[in-house]
Amino acid sequence: MEILTAAETSYDRLSTLASNIDPGQLDAPTSLPGWDVRTLLDHTLGFITAMTSCANGAPMAEQTTTGIVQSDPVAAVKRTVFDSLTTWRRPAALDATTATPLGPMTGAQALALVVMETTIHSTDLARATGQDETIDPGVATLVLGTLRAMPLDAIRAAGQFGPEIPVPADATPAQQALALTGRRP
Repeated sequence: MEILTAAETSYDRLSTLASNIDPGQLDAPTSLPGWDVRTLLDHTLGFITAMTSCANGAPMAEQTTTGIVQSDPVAAVKRTVFDSLTTWRRPAALDATTATPLGPMTGAQALALVVMETTIHSTDLARATGQDETIDPGVATLVLGTLRAMPLDAIRAAGQFGPEIPVPADATPAQQALALTGRRP
């Protein structure tokens, strides 16, 4: 799957999930310690916003933006996704060097991080709000490849992923990706 198609697909999933959130669920807990649904969405949209800024030539921010969701997750997702796709669809954006939390990389590699983050946290969101957890198989394969290329031990040591969860040899790419990030497949 091409990276822009994967981004569009992962953003469509996030948009669908956000549109099905009951306003009372914004304060509901998630599986991430200390994070409610609003915090999870803010983190995800903050990462997308930060990477969009980097694709526009800004250095990687030390802190991601918060307070994006407020009381309207649908509008927040729509705005963030529009800005992101507008940026990444520019000619040469996928080839340009882009700052990331893992250091400089091509725009395509940076966008793969965004797809990974969006996909994994969309599953967290689906679980917290009782929605469909299905990950597109093409996106799951891309996310799994992205995760396998990351310094997972260092990321786990920093507390950003939990310990890897064992999965059977015939686990799907989605199950493997979730397990690599310490999530139950």
